[in-house]
Amino acid sequence: MNIVLKNDTPDASSGTDTIEAFEQLYDPATGGWYMPEWMDRPFDASQVEEWRATRPLWYSPVEREVGQFYRALTAMLRPRTVLETGTNAGYSAACIARGLADAGGTGRLVTVDLRDTPHIFRGTALEKLIRFVNAHSLYVGTDTLLQAAGDATQFDMLVLDADHRYGSLVGEINRFAPLLPLGGIMVLHDTMVYDGLGLVVRDLVASGAFEVVNLPTPRTHGNPRGRRPGITVARKKLVVPPGFLVANPALLEVETNLPGRTSDDPPLI
Repeated sequence: MNIVLKNDTPDASSGTDTIEAFEQLYDPATGGWYMPEWMDRPFDASQVEEWRATRPLWYSPVEREVGQFYRALTAMLRPRTVLETGTNAGYSAACIARGLADAGGTGRLVTVDLRDTPHIFRGTALEKLIRFVNAHSLYVGTDTLLQAAGDATQFDMLVLDADHRYGSLVGEINRFAPLLPLGGIMVLHDTMVYDGLGLVVRDLVASGAFEVVNLPTPRTHGNPRGRRPGITVARKKLVVPPGFLVANPALLEVETNLPGRTSDDPPLI
């Protein structure tokens, strides 16, 4: 397990040039990105023209509009500590870090992923606000994550966007929601396109522990008839113990579609 720690504090504009250059790879018509399926080399602005000309659309980083929402939400809430699962290329982490910088640069983001890639925030001043933990979100110790956040006792905001199976998201929420204070915010991506995640949102609403709102997002995956990814924003209103969501054992592996459903069917939530 690898934890990347940086300690200096950037100003609010840190990393803007690199992230804005990366955003030129975005296709607003489909919500995809002209980029490698996995980041196989560090990104810099000189690659934009080449990647747009040679790379097929890839739909793994969150939509640009979602990244902008993350930045605004973080700047508005001013969390001291944020936990993200599913770092991928690092675009969403960079957007969250930009929000932290906008809010004064005193907050810290811990982002977790099994795959260690050349994240786009690396080499920018935004990296100083980010602690990357190269581990599995369901098995890394919560003490390790809190230590990476500066010996914190809680996370003020959660952004969960790793494995999209029902059982995996139930597991993440059961692990991390108890570390969220009352009034803390949890954001889930892809909840309207993946049935597995929609099922978790249903469980979350039924628990009564969170206020929940589901919002559509613009990605089409090139299929105008298909479901849009969507995001769920949940505000914690009750203290919860670890394991407060009880998973349905028959549904643990559900990901894209429940049996009998297709991607053209409406979302579960």
